[in-house]
Amino acid sequence: MEQKVFGIGYNKTGLTSLRYALKELKYKVGDRASVFRFINSWAKRDFNPIIEFCKTSDAFIDIPFSRSYTFQILDHVFTNSKFILTIRDYEEWFDSFVRYNIKRYSSTDNPPTEQDFKNNNLVYKGFLWDLMKVSFGDVPLFDKKAYVKIYNKHNEDIIDYFKFRKDLLILKVSDKQAYPMLCKFLDKPIINKDFPWKNKS
Repeated sequence: MEQKVFGIGYNKTGLTSLRYALKELKYKVGDRASVFRFINSWAKRDFNPIIEFCKTSDAFIDIPFSRSYTFQILDHVFTNSKFILTIRDYEEWFDSFVRYNIKRYSSTDNPPTEQDFKNNNLVYKGFLWDLMKVSFGDVPLFDKKAYVKIYNKHNEDIIDYFKFRKDLLILKVSDKQAYPMLCKFLDKPIINKDFPWKNKS
């Protein structure tokens, strides 16, 4: 399968459900655990390791594909690819993002602190703190106004980039017609009625 598929929506917009759906449609999806190691390359805008990784599978989701700039580079390198922007209401997105981080990384019932992230050993000790800084800059942790602004700009930039093209699908996985829309976009038979609902937070 030569055509690549890239899920470029922000995290907590249904990326895990999209991953399962693509697997059901017989795409070889790049290993989620592997892609985390590219965040520091992305931060330096060194896309060569990401490009090489994209030669190993058919479809790719999550960081760094859910971060700005990556989709433009991959669009030029992997021509004839298709891009899927998963979206949700920004209030729902922020609330889900906060709940997920509390559940996974907080030492209390409140959102994780800088120390929680620095002490976590995912990938390497402090990786999560590096990820938060790279993703959201120097704004205070879980600053709703700042985070929502970044989230909205990400979506707006993608929509503007593809506005005269047909190789972007804007998808809200909770919509009833989302799964048929995905199959039609990818020219695949509809094998299920609905999206698999995964990673509910």
